[in-house]
Amino acid sequence: MKLLMRIFTLLLGLCWGSQSLAVMLSGVVTDEVDGLDEVEVLLIEAANGVVINRYFTDSTGAYHFNIKPGAYKLGAIKEEYPTRWRKGVLVEASDVEVNIEMRLSVTDEEGEEDDGEDCD
Repeated sequence: MKLLMRIFTLLLGLCWGSQSLAVMLSGVVTDEVDGLDEVEVLLIEAANGVVINRYFTDSTGAYHFNIKPGAYKLGAIKEEYPTRWRKGVLVEASDVEVNIEMRLSVTDEEGEEDDGEDCD
């Protein structure tokens, strides 16, 4: 019985400790005016390019991830819009908000299409 209590206490401590390391990365994906629903937001670990998680925005364009501190890249994907990337997203000890604006494909004066890579 004592062994079971020790194991339970250890597991509880591990679970409690891992929860305290989680930080929320959230934001809203918009077009020029409104939040966009059903945008696939990819969370990618910057160091190795591995997709950690994905989330589809709600009706207001909101998304969120509970993650450990680190460096990440975000991708926003929706049909009819160029994919938008946010590189160098640094998550430390507190929650971080990263909003993403998506724009319909635009052709500039030279006839070249905006590739959406310069997301701010």
